[in-house]
Amino acid sequence: MKIARLTSTGKATAAAISPDGKYVVHVVDDGDQQSLWMRQVSISSNVQISPPADVSYLGLTFSPSGDYLYYIMWDKKNPYALYQRPVLGGTAKKLVSDIDSNVTFSPDGKQFAFLRGNPSQGEVSVILANADGTPERPLATRRMIPGPLISGLAWSLDGKVIVWPATYSDASGIYTTLVEVQLADGSQRTINSQRWWRVGDLAWLRDGSGLVFTARESFASPSQIWHVSYPEGQVRRITNDLNDYVSLSLTAESDVLVTVESERVSNIWIARTDDLHRASQITYSKFDGVEGISWTPDGKIVYTSGASGKLDLWLMEANGTGQKQLTADAGNARVPSVSPDGRYIVFMSDRTGTSHIWRIDIDGSDARQLTNGNGEWAPAFAPNGQWVFYMLSSGGAGKVPIDGGDTIRVIDKASGGVAISPDGKWIASGLTATKIAIYPVEGGEPHRILDIPRFYASWTPDGRALAYLDKRDGSTISTQTIDGGTTKQLMDFKPDRIFRFSWSRDGKQLALARGSSSNDVILISNFKNQQ
Repeated sequence: MKIARLTSTGKATAAAISPDGKYVVHVVDDGDQQSLWMRQVSISSNVQISPPADVSYLGLTFSPSGDYLYYIMWDKKNPYALYQRPVLGGTAKKLVSDIDSNVTFSPDGKQFAFLRGNPSQGEVSVILANADGTPERPLATRRMIPGPLISGLAWSLDGKVIVWPATYSDASGIYTTLVEVQLADGSQRTINSQRWWRVGDLAWLRDGSGLVFTARESFASPSQIWHVSYPEGQVRRITNDLNDYVSLSLTAESDVLVTVESERVSNIWIARTDDLHRASQITYSKFDGVEGISWTPDGKIVYTSGASGKLDLWLMEANGTGQKQLTADAGNARVPSVSPDGRYIVFMSDRTGTSHIWRIDIDGSDARQLTNGNGEWAPAFAPNGQWVFYMLSSGGAGKVPIDGGDTIRVIDKASGGVAISPDGKWIASGLTATKIAIYPVEGGEPHRILDIPRFYASWTPDGRALAYLDKRDGSTISTQTIDGGTTKQLMDFKPDRIFRFSWSRDGKQLALARGSSSNDVILISNFKNQQ
C-alpha cells in the first residue's frame, strides 16, 4: 500500500477525487468558517473555489462524467441541502432539501440516490432522483434508529443494487450493518453479519468484487478503512492504527482512494491553578490523555494512553513518574473517573463489542461490567461515590449504583457527557451544540440554560462556574458562572489544542491533555491486496 499526502494545513474535513484521478476537491475548516478547494494532482496546485463562509460542507461527490461537483451544505437557513456546481467554475445550484447522505450515481450518470430520515415517522428511506434532483421517488424504507444519520451509500457498477448502512437495535445494543437494495423490486438483503457502531462513506470497486468503506467497530474504536467482498460479505481491514479516516472516494478505475486522515498527538501537562499559563509537560508519548484524565484523592493521575496500540488506562504520579498500565487486552478504554474514596475507576469499554460502563479497582484488578444496555458512555462519579452517571446511546443520561444494577434514567435530553457539581446537587450536560443545561441531580427540567458550547465542560473546584473548551479552535479554556453572569478566559495555548482537562481534588492543580490535531487529505494506492 502506498500513501501520498496532498495537504499539510491540518484543516481538511472531507475530500473527493474526480473519476479520472486528475482533481481532488476538499473542505478546509478554519474554526467558524469553511471553504472549498480544488487541487490538480499532477502539478500540486490548490485553488479556492468557494470562499470561507459560516457553513458546513459534507458529502463531496463528483458526477460520473467529472463535469459537476455535488455536495451537501448546511447553513442556518438551509440545513442539509444538496447543491450542484460545475467543476471548472460556475454558479452552484440547489437541487434537494432535507438530505441525510451523500449522493451516489447510476452508472450512466442519469440518476442519483440518497438517504432521507423522517424522525416523526421513525423511518429512513433510500430516495431516487434524476441528475437534476427531480422527481424524487422512494426505493426502500427502514425503521430509523436515533443517532447520527449522515453517511454514505453506493450504486453498483452494473446498476442493479445500492448498498447502504442500515442501523438496528436489539437486546445487545444499537448497531449498523451493510444492506443491499435491489433496484428492480426494492427487496433488501444484509451483505454480512458484522455489526458496526458507525459506517461512513462507501465505494464500489470497478470489477464489482466488493466495496471499500470507512467504519468504526465500536464507539471507542477509531474510524478505519475496510473492504468487504461481494456477494460473499467477507470483511478485512485496509488500515489498522489509532488514527481516524473520514470521507472516502475512488477513481473510476478504483486504483486510487482519497480520504482524510485525522491524527491527534497528545501529552499530559500540569499547571498550578494560581499560575495556569506556566504548564509543565509530564508525559512524552503520542496519545496520552486525549480520551480522559482523572485525579485520585492522593494526587495521582489516571489517564488514557495508546502506547499499547489500543486505548488503555494508566496510572502515574503527578510528576509523570511511576507509570503503570491498568488495563490490557480488553478493547479500548476511555473516559476514566476515579471514585471519591480512591478505591475504584469507572470507564467505558468496548471489550464485549458494545460500549458499556466498567469498574476496576484502583490497581487495575477485579474488572466488573456495571451496565448492559444498548450502549453507554462517558461515566462520571457522583461526589458521594454511590452512583455512576453516564450517557445513553438512545439519548439522555442515566445512573447506576457503584456495584451495578438497573439503570435509572435521569435526563431525557442530554448530549456530550455529564458533569456532576462538587456538592452533588447539579448535573451539567449539553442541550444543543451551543447550550449547556444544568439539571437537579434527581433529574427533571433544566434549572438553568447557559449559552456555552457543549464541547467538553467541567465544573470548577468551587462549584460556582463551568469551565469549557472553545469548540472553534480547542485551544482555550474559559469559564462561565452558573448564574449566567461572568465569562472569563483561563488559558490560551494556541497553536496547540487541548483535548481534556481535570482539576486535582484539592483544586490546586490542573492536568491537561495538550497537543495537536491534524486533518489532511491523503491518496492511497495499491490497497486492494492489503491484509
